[in-house]
Amino acid sequence: MKKIAIIAIALIAGSTVMAQQGNPTTEKRLERQPEMQTRSAEDRAKMRTERMTENLNLTEEQQKRVYKLVLEQAKMKDAQREQRADRREAVREQRDETDARIREILTTEQQERWDAMQKQRSERMDQRQEHRREMRQKPASRGEQMQQRSRGDQAPQRRGDSAPVR
Repeated sequence: MKKIAIIAIALIAGSTVMAQQGNPTTEKRLERQPEMQTRSAEDRAKMRTERMTENLNLTEEQQKRVYKLVLEQAKMKDAQREQRADRREAVREQRDETDARIREILTTEQQERWDAMQKQRSERMDQRQEHRREMRQKPASRGEQMQQRSRGDQAPQRRGDSAPVR
């Protein structure tokens, strides 16, 4: 019985240590992420092809074919990013126009309350965005999430919940 208890404690301690260490591959990727986004599609494709060549010992022919595919994918990704920015701007303009038309309908007192509501909405959005930014900087492993919950840290909540989700 004592042996089983000792083995169980060793397994729990080992998994806790592993969870504390994090994932070095993920950490390296996150460090490279901002600089990769500022590089051209050609530079990103070249770097990716070089890494694949190094790790997979690609032949010259394979390198050319991989580079061509990766470059095509990088250009498509850039185009999608640009389309997303355009759509975001169009939505922003449409929302501003709708807000202006709503203000025309409201009385002065209602406009003041509307402005206060809009300010609160904006603050909540800023808080959510900051939280997302923090979470992207250091993604918690599943083990870390479980440890936070066992220590009593607040678990993520669903919209409308008043108590933490367990």
